[in-house]
Amino acid sequence: MDEPASAEEIRANFDAVLDDVLLPTGRVRFLGSHEHVPAPGGPRLVHRGTGEETEVVVRRVVVDATYREGRVPSRHTPSFAGIRCTCPRPVFEPGRVTVQPVRTCLPTFNAALVGHVEATRDDDAENRLCPPNPYPPPRTTGCAGSPPRCPRSGRGARHRPSVRGWPAPA
Repeated sequence: MDEPASAEEIRANFDAVLDDVLLPTGRVRFLGSHEHVPAPGGPRLVHRGTGEETEVVVRRVVVDATYREGRVPSRHTPSFAGIRCTCPRPVFEPGRVTVQPVRTCLPTFNAALVGHVEATRDDDAENRLCPPNPYPPPRTTGCAGSPPRCPRSGRGARHRPSVRGWPAPA
């Protein structure tokens, strides 16, 4: 079994994906060290160090990845698991996509599936395909995904022909 990646290796991997894959498309703009500030006229980004504000023009939707945001212990007093317990909200709302679990304990796959459904569907079925699926109760062990613990894990997107074949085998 390989050793886990170091923090520096993880950062280098994210930097490489950002620099070599995402930014060259012209569809992504990276603004590090900024806080998102919702505003009536549209969201703004405020630089943490300088306070400089950047207006954001939303062309399609805002992707809200802060809904289930963990806490970085070096910035806050650590809590038990670093995950806020929140009530589920719809994943797809007009002008907003809220990243949250739609399948049991697969955070990266959840984000990819939600992105795929957002990019390929343009109807009201998105929330039926990807209903929020709360994390298992803290007293359960592991992420077995059995129906008694995670009742929504067996329904939804995987039964729809437009999603069933995704991701296609390489």
